[in-house]
Amino acid sequence: MKVFIIAFLLPAILAVTIDKSDSKSKVLSNSNATHGHAADYKHYEAMLKAQPQMYYDKHPELVSPSVDGQSCEVWRTGLWNLNPPQHSDSEAEEITYIMGIGPPKTASTSTFSILSSNPYMCYFRESTSPDFEESRAIFGGTEKHKEVSTTKLLSHFAPSQCCKASIMKDPSWAYQLNAAYDMKKVFKSNSNVKFVLTIREPTHAMGSFFNYKCEPGRLTYNLQGVCKGGDYFLEQVVQHSKKMADCIEETTSENPSLQGEALADKLTRCNEYFAVQNYDFAATHKRYADQFGSGSIFCQFVSDLKTGATPTRRKMLDFAGLSDIPTEDFLEYTEAPRDYAYTLSQKNIDDLKATYTQYNGEYDEGQLRSMCASTSVSA
Repeated sequence: MKVFIIAFLLPAILAVTIDKSDSKSKVLSNSNATHGHAADYKHYEAMLKAQPQMYYDKHPELVSPSVDGQSCEVWRTGLWNLNPPQHSDSEAEEITYIMGIGPPKTASTSTFSILSSNPYMCYFRESTSPDFEESRAIFGGTEKHKEVSTTKLLSHFAPSQCCKASIMKDPSWAYQLNAAYDMKKVFKSNSNVKFVLTIREPTHAMGSFFNYKCEPGRLTYNLQGVCKGGDYFLEQVVQHSKKMADCIEETTSENPSLQGEALADKLTRCNEYFAVQNYDFAATHKRYADQFGSGSIFCQFVSDLKTGATPTRRKMLDFAGLSDIPTEDFLEYTEAPRDYAYTLSQKNIDDLKATYTQYNGEYDEGQLRSMCASTSVSA
């Protein structure tokens, strides 16, 4: 049995659609924002959650087998409060996992949400809800809060007999420097662990991140400052990026003999929420390639999704060893407009790009495709 896990930085489901910071975005004030587009998104999100049950209603043969006294339908669409699933100790080293390791607003959540709608996919979830969840605090983070536990991980998945693959993602894996080491401890020599690195032009991704956090109805006390507008958001990006760079330099100079996992653990304190370093795709690719090999990483470019979502998904499934799962068994990818309280100006975008280049070098999609040549959609 195979499990394929795909990994992305925000809490809960960020979006099932790819948000834009371009001319399609509506620039609205909090007082006059309409909610038609939000309603469209909610409808699509409801369709995703209902899709597994719809499959079982249409294909009753998928309800079986019965595992630990419950059908696969119940394991995937019911609650586990009184009867949690049982897993073997060796499962993490044998089944196929697809892990999402892309940063926020690079279509990682939409990718994994759509995958979770398929009856052949198991996914990370809580016992009190059958819905797909981001797997927070499983890998990476500080030593104080980190708990690398195979038992804890597997307790969030339906029995492996009920699926052909298991999926999991958390956008923080893209920037938590020790996440790949934690994963290696759990998955060890499992060659069926696959990673999906979602890649989007960084100023578009970060602009969409800003748009999303400042949507009407989403503003919270801790975001009111950021949502003063694009100029203030840019200030936060500049400050966070410099603070992260300074922290890494200071930590490295204070610990000249450390390397590998020991150094990565020390550097976790340097993570900053709005830093452009979180979108250093080449650095993320290298961290996971060093632990699992470059052949374990599939690069999904947002630009490919826009021109052909179905062939992009087909190649990803083939890469994960799931060629027998037809793409029509998945709810189709869609891109819908959203209503925004604020959006970035062209000057904000230009300054954002300059900050990104200062710390990560110039964004070069062609170079990234070359790095991902053996597994990317364009290969």
